[in-house]
Amino acid sequence: MASKETREKILSQLEYYLGENNLRTDKFLRKHVEEGGWVDLQLLLSFPKMQRLSSSMEVAIEAINTVTAGGSSGSTYVKVSEDKKKVKSAATEKVWSKDLPLQGGGGGG
Repeated sequence: MASKETREKILSQLEYYLGENNLRTDKFLRKHVEEGGWVDLQLLLSFPKMQRLSSSMEVAIEAINTVTAGGSSGSTYVKVSEDKKKVKSAATEKVWSKDLPLQGGGGGG
């Protein structure tokens, strides 16, 4: 089991990647948003910042399910698919897709 601090950092980073401000401008990540707003968790875990924390899907899901930045149990911002292979933002009704216009420069992982 990862430390609470590591789980908090993982969750914070996932929330950043799936956040509206990031998805509004991140051309690379937007290319990988699937129908319904889902993003492959393994893709996010391959990003350098995530690699420094953990590349384990189990640890990432543990982080999503057991801690939020405020310390409460379970993330209210990141939703995990039933097969536990994809994640999406649960905080916004907006479903991101490749077709929505980008704003700004657009980065990546």
